[in-house]
Amino acid sequence: MRLINERGYEAVSMSDIARAAGLTKATLYYHFPSKADLLTAGALDLLRRVRRDIERIVNDRSLSARQRLERLAMERQRRPLAATYNAAMMDAAMRQLSAEQQAQLREAFAQLNEPLLQLVKEGIAAGELRAIDPEVIALAFRRLFTESSGSSPDEDRATLTRALLETFFHGVAGARQA
Repeated sequence: MRLINERGYEAVSMSDIARAAGLTKATLYYHFPSKADLLTAGALDLLRRVRRDIERIVNDRSLSARQRLERLAMERQRRPLAATYNAAMMDAAMRQLSAEQQAQLREAFAQLNEPLLQLVKEGIAAGELRAIDPEVIALAFRRLFTESSGSSPDEDRATLTRALLETFFHGVAGARQA
């Protein structure tokens, strides 16, 4: 996944992947008949791990809903850039996958939203978040914190994440003029 994430699906061959993994090409093809199968398996594994990490934070009832949202954002920021999800790469690669593989990945992505949506609903019920459509709040949160921040240093990424959290929780609009 790292090579595909870094270079793009089309630019990486199975030979490149086998070499990077310290395997023969034959061994790689034994386990994954095609690059599309390898990408699908790797992405599904990554999404399962991400969901597990999200659920761990969401289920930490010692924190308020807001604190859990903040923790989700900060954990995302701390993840090494090589391990982060590259949305642009995945969008391009999805076109190379079969309809069944695309459906598997779309379902796995949809499942990532469930714990976040649960957390947003808890935040609304507790009065920590505005009582607007929880789907809209969850979507806004995901969009703010799922884009890769490029190759910026960790300190800059942390500063950006804190600024985005401040904007998320307090908005950008000033007081309304009468």
